[in-house]
Amino acid sequence: MGKKQHQKDKLYLTTTEWKESFGGHKDDTGTKKQRADFKRLPINHCSLSFLPFEDPVCGPDGAIFDIANIVPYIKKLGISPVTGKKLAIKDLVHLKFDKDTEGNFRCPVTFRTFALNTHIVAIRPTGNVYSYDAIQELNLKPNHLKDLLTDEPFLRADIITIQDPNNPEKFNLEQFHHVKLDHRTKEQIETEKKEMAKPEFTIRRMNNETREALNQLKKDYVPKKFDTPVEETADAINAAPWSQGQVSAGFTSTSVAPVTHNKAAVLSDETVKYQRVKKNGYVRIVSNHGAINLELFCPKAPKACENFINLCRRGYYNNTRFHRLIKNFMIQGGDPTGTGHGGESMWAKQFEDEFYPGLSHSARGILSMANKGSNTNQSQFFITFRPCKYLDGKHSIFGKVVGGTDTLNTIEKIATEDGTDRPLEDVIFMRAEVFVDPFEEAEQEVIKEREALEKGKPGDKNDAIKKEVIKPKAYGTGIGKYIKPEVKRAATDASTSSDASNPKKKKGIRTNLMLSRNAADLLKEEGTMVGVCCGVPEIDRILGDFHRGLPCGAITEFVGHAGAGKTQLCHQLVSNLLRHGSRAFFIDTEGSFSTKRLLQMLGGENKVRLLKNVLYERCVDHEKLLSVLRSLVNQLDQKVLDSSNLQLVIVDSVAHVAKGLDSDSYR
Repeated sequence: MGKKQHQKDKLYLTTTEWKESFGGHKDDTGTKKQRADFKRLPINHCSLSFLPFEDPVCGPDGAIFDIANIVPYIKKLGISPVTGKKLAIKDLVHLKFDKDTEGNFRCPVTFRTFALNTHIVAIRPTGNVYSYDAIQELNLKPNHLKDLLTDEPFLRADIITIQDPNNPEKFNLEQFHHVKLDHRTKEQIETEKKEMAKPEFTIRRMNNETREALNQLKKDYVPKKFDTPVEETADAINAAPWSQGQVSAGFTSTSVAPVTHNKAAVLSDETVKYQRVKKNGYVRIVSNHGAINLELFCPKAPKACENFINLCRRGYYNNTRFHRLIKNFMIQGGDPTGTGHGGESMWAKQFEDEFYPGLSHSARGILSMANKGSNTNQSQFFITFRPCKYLDGKHSIFGKVVGGTDTLNTIEKIATEDGTDRPLEDVIFMRAEVFVDPFEEAEQEVIKEREALEKGKPGDKNDAIKKEVIKPKAYGTGIGKYIKPEVKRAATDASTSSDASNPKKKKGIRTNLMLSRNAADLLKEEGTMVGVCCGVPEIDRILGDFHRGLPCGAITEFVGHAGAGKTQLCHQLVSNLLRHGSRAFFIDTEGSFSTKRLLQMLGGENKVRLLKNVLYERCVDHEKLLSVLRSLVNQLDQKVLDSSNLQLVIVDSVAHVAKGLDSDSYR
């Protein structure tokens, strides 16, 4: 407390003082820009090739180069790659660095490892590299100007600064002359890229064995050829109902290139063919004991059936033996070797199981695939002698016996060897006869569809129907442009004559209250469409849109003088709408109707339903009516209001608001 309570000289450093005055790190714009632009070159790298040097040399400015890189550069341009000043080969000094056991550069006198902030110098006559502290303490202060290792005399001008911690810009790559002005030709750049692509480029030293192994590898190595995958595009035949997923993969993964258009996945040829298989196949097995007729469930197990039919057509099963027979169980075959360990599918690999919900080993004569486990089907199959439901879900059922049960009974009675399931009498699969092959028919169907698609024939019958649709003739523009003019005139004349023959009545509720056409029916049945016209073009256009049912379900107009009973009739209409669960939008053009009177008439729970389902607007002039109708259309278009079960009710005539107005001003 006191006079100096608000002074800034406190007994501690504030955050602002540390950041702006005393702190070591100044995170201002200039520091950020300098940090972003500064790219430091390590001390053990060549300033020309930016690679670790093997035979280092330096110029008068202390920039280090590899002699194999700097000599051709000086012969060609005669300047320093770092400063751009003139430089001769005789000005180069061979540097001799001392290393510790770990290979790090160090001072040969103090044995301190060189770091980024170490002041490093070199002696021109000898090329030995020391830390500046050793030279200052042992040479400069005692004025003993002799090399500390060789005792060779030198001058103060012979001390070359290699690294100065107070001048870090010396190692800034962005400031090098050959970086700003690249003097390399295109051939040199391509040669450097090829050299850098070689594996041995990163190896600094190697023994003779390694060198011989690499030379032998160059002679014997054959690079592997990678086939770039060809992107398939789906057409009308093989397009899948799902996409390839490239858009979502590119959106969620940083390793996938972004894709903005979805493409349909391409179905395999087998899937396209199997989709067109609609009927079963039929095959006869001719054995040495008789014939067995088989029905194949091709639509339910397409792979197993196609494999069996294809092997039968090729004669793969001809003259093979049924190697396994178990009475009251099954007979197994399909192995050309006859051992039960052979057999190969038509694809020369194993294929997956096919389990259809309605198929079961529940009867005698079921044809099923033999396997060694899940998804290991090849060519072997078996036929059951009795129901074996415990095999369901383990073996793929693809057919059944429909003829030759006597042959099956004969084969079941054959005796087998003791301790094995091999029959004593050979049961030979002599040949097969294919009667119906639905896969061949499906393949022909796909070929025909391909040819029709290439020729440009329509694949869908609806396309031809759409082309035959004739557009009606237009007699004008706007609403009713397709109506013939003579029809319009006849309708106008008929309405005029009916108005003249039916004069308006003025007494009584029923006689003095005039409703638009079919408006009275709306009290009993909702959904009636009523046309309304007031003589103002823009209002008529909006009401005409409602009349065509564009957003609204029905329009009703109550016309009558004051006291004619419009409110009582509206009460009946509202009660009917609430009973049917509909909603209404009332527009009062005179001001004689209000929701307050309806609330007085309706009691109980109907009050809540009335406030929720009935909207009310008072419009006593055409501007107000026009704005209300526009607002209603916008709310319906923007889905603010639900157009389903919505009734538009206009209390009193909409022509009332146009009375006395010049209609030409609105046209």
